[in-house]
Amino acid sequence: MDVVDEPFFSWNRRRMILHTNRCPVPGTPAGGAEFVSDVPLTVGTRRGRLITVVVDDDEYVALVVGDVRQRHDVPVRRVVAEGLLIEGSRSRLDAEILLPVSEAPVVPVPDVVRRIPDPRSRYTEAVQALLAYSGARSVTVEFAPASLRPARSLDRSA
Repeated sequence: MDVVDEPFFSWNRRRMILHTNRCPVPGTPAGGAEFVSDVPLTVGTRRGRLITVVVDDDEYVALVVGDVRQRHDVPVRRVVAEGLLIEGSRSRLDAEILLPVSEAPVVPVPDVVRRIPDPRSRYTEAVQALLAYSGARSVTVEFAPASLRPARSLDRSA
């Protein structure tokens, strides 16, 4: 079991320890995550990196805002793909990793947490490779247990 010296507890976040041996390498044989690019860029007024990996001919990207190398408990957040750079420029945190999704999540990142431990999923493999290649030691992912459903909105018209 991987344990970090410092304690961590949260009701709605989970910590993932990242392993550098999961970093994709250029020229990796087919079937695994292959590193494509790590492009430095300026997001708003801050430095960032756009990391791309390929798994079975599908590209996956992550936007790393700030310097996450060798840091623990770097927050991971899902954002709508079309607004990835805009959300990155609005970030108020020292460092975070943004994962684009095709639509806005109804609850905070439930699918990422459920899929990451499943080694059979291409999405899982890509996310693990992106997070490991970011250089962070560990990340925290917000989640909502399946038992928690979004509250129904009240009808105040009556």
